[in-house]
Amino acid sequence: MKSEVRELLTEELKDAYSAEKQALRCMQKALRKASANALREGIQLHIDQTQVQIERLEQAHGEDERAAGPQGLRGDAWPGRGSPA
Repeated sequence: MKSEVRELLTEELKDAYSAEKQALRCMQKALRKASANALREGIQLHIDQTQVQIERLEQAHGEDERAAGPQGLRGDAWPGRGSPA
């Protein structure tokens, strides 16, 4: 049961990581196309917040991987492991 919960958590973290990376790419494209300063500032603020979320997810994954022991966790969506980013 413990491994099932850990696997579910890992899958959810991977999904969240992937969603944040996709959102970041979209916001970066929007920022390049935005012309109004207020809009550009708002998008940039959201980009900054999203980057913090990505860092937090990477940190959480690293902590989970260390807790899993030498085998680690499956993490195909994480940096260095075939990331979709």
